[in-house]
Amino acid sequence: MVNSIFIAKVLDALIAESADKDLLKAQLPFITEEETDYTGVGVFVNFSHEEEAEAFKAESGALEGVTITSPLLPMGASAILFITDGIIDMLEIFALDGEYPMEELSEFTLVVNRLQ
Repeated sequence: MVNSIFIAKVLDALIAESADKDLLKAQLPFITEEETDYTGVGVFVNFSHEEEAEAFKAESGALEGVTITSPLLPMGASAILFITDGIIDMLEIFALDGEYPMEELSEFTLVVNRLQ
């Protein structure tokens, strides 16, 4: 299970518009943050998964279409969720102005801006 409230909400927002939303939601209890890498421009979150997630494989690809606003992000940020071999694999979040804080956001708003 994902421990970060921020990351969990970003995942929920990206998955909500996906054609495979039921399969991806079913994977959520079986994935955890394995590694988080803040780059200064954004953050990469790599996930590990328990074997049970394999029962809910979705179509591989990328989901995008969420804008993140926060006092720490003057121009906002965007997020992309990568699905590899049918399993939630990596989340990339990047600042639209190229400067992302080196910490998890605690104050934020998510706006779904595109249907998948």
